[in-house]
Amino acid sequence: MAYKKLTELTLFNAFSEGEKTSTKKALGDSEAIKKATIESFKYKEQYDIIRKRFNYASKVTVLNYLDKGKILPIFDEKNYSISSTIISWLAKIDNDVRGISNITMFGDMDEAYLTIDSSRFFACLQSAAILLILFEHQKAVENNVRLLKELGYIYVRMMMKILDRDYSINSDKAQADKASFCLAKFFLNYVVGKEENSTTDAIAMFSVVNETPENMIKKFEKEAGIVYTDVKEFFPCLAESIPALRNLTFRGFMSTFIRFFGPNTIFALESLQYFLISIFSVYTGASLNNSTIIQSVSGKHLEQAFNTFFGLAR
Repeated sequence: MAYKKLTELTLFNAFSEGEKTSTKKALGDSEAIKKATIESFKYKEQYDIIRKRFNYASKVTVLNYLDKGKILPIFDEKNYSISSTIISWLAKIDNDVRGISNITMFGDMDEAYLTIDSSRFFACLQSAAILLILFEHQKAVENNVRLLKELGYIYVRMMMKILDRDYSINSDKAQADKASFCLAKFFLNYVVGKEENSTTDAIAMFSVVNETPENMIKKFEKEAGIVYTDVKEFFPCLAESIPALRNLTFRGFMSTFIRFFGPNTIFALESLQYFLISIFSVYTGASLNNSTIIQSVSGKHLEQAFNTFFGLAR
């Protein structure tokens, strides 16, 4: 399994050349990152609140990473006032992979204190922990069927929320099931990077909520020739093969996506890392995006996915 790097994402490459160049430079500048790292005494207040009051399954892992220097929270308005969509990334610092947590876009700091809501601070740290867990436990994620079912379900329900808003697809249950299956396959194949096989199909069927027979859905998929390897080809395939989505375009879909879930979630469409950051920040109540809609479409599946994922690091 190979997770997509930020620089490989179609939506990142839609940035201007200047933005891409400056962002890449900032993300890889180990000396600038070390200089921007926040001293622990400046966030002692938030740290103590998290340690004493927070009770999320991720807390122990996040604080362990932070205490060991695996997570580096940074603040630098000159060099790291980059897109708020890039909350965290991995960087090699002193020959060790660290999770960089960019606090710059979410708080303020002076010589003595970091000023930021504790829930937001925790979500920023947690986002770096997510990247470290994915880096250190790739096989465990790939082989955890329960986790992939829960994540796929949430991903599909988020996407179907958009398709129903713009094209009323849920009025036809068979078409809705076909779209759900294809979206789940896109998540597994393109976003997660899982190989095409019978297990992938079985996981994808978990996201089909109506009673359309599996053999009918797979027959449709085969005849439609759905392309899962390119995000810009996937949406035209859906438009051509599902009548209710005949007016679907990638640009139009993304416009509604950003309006529904917030601009900070833009990379969640293509990247497992940023998808997890987006949905798990909702679970901890950080309000980094439109948490109300994500929470409503995820239901109990969000808690189950959250606990399962962070259980991998124990």
